[in-house]
Amino acid sequence: MRNLRDATARSLLLAVVFLCAFCGGLVSVQAANLGVSPLRVELAPGQTSAVLSLNNHGDKAVVVQLEAVRWTQENGQDVYAPTRDLVASPPVFTLEPGAVQLIRIGLRKPADDGQEMAYRLFLQEVPGALSAGRATVQMALKISLPVFVLPKEVVRKLEWSLQRTTDGRLRLRAQNLGTTRVQLVGLVVYAPGDSKPLASEAQMSYVLAGQSRDWLLTPKDKLPATLSMLRVQSGSDNGRIEQDVQLQAP
Repeated sequence: MRNLRDATARSLLLAVVFLCAFCGGLVSVQAANLGVSPLRVELAPGQTSAVLSLNNHGDKAVVVQLEAVRWTQENGQDVYAPTRDLVASPPVFTLEPGAVQLIRIGLRKPADDGQEMAYRLFLQEVPGALSAGRATVQMALKISLPVFVLPKEVVRKLEWSLQRTTDGRLRLRAQNLGTTRVQLVGLVVYAPGDSKPLASEAQMSYVLAGQSRDWLLTPKDKLPATLSMLRVQSGSDNGRIEQDVQLQAP
């Protein structure tokens, strides 16, 4: 019975983490009165183009500029670089109140059949002039959309590692050995057999194919020196993940 209660508690906590991360992403887009669809672009093998729609739900016209970048991960962090592999049109446009703008994406580079290619499309609002006679600052919205060029064969495989740091925190790493990205929704770390989480991270993260991502977690309590194994739980776009990971010394 206790095992059932513990499992239920862990599932509920993971669900809360998922909802917080998911809702947080939606609010940032709605706050600017702009709506974009879809929120993620996937180009299937042989597909070289796609179409997005951007809606202006506000009462003022906005000027939007597009920028496509190559997306990789180095030392566990996202890295963006200019690219000509992916083009977006029109590059700059004015969106009137209530209007809809279609955005066309085109792939110039041949797809990698063995591994997914990743890009980001930034939709940047260009700030207008300052209001006459007022020293007000206009906040510019920047929407970031992932664009994936899918491989012929989709293989999902994550390898986890966990290490203590010298300042008492935990460095968690996910290495993607598959051919496609994995989207993780929240992370929760437990001591095996314990329902009380040691640390958690409430955000959505991608681990790109052939690359890795790091998280620096702060435990709620000091970890016993004898602790050698922890359990990592996360939601993902391929279902729930639960794995025991050996805890390494600093």
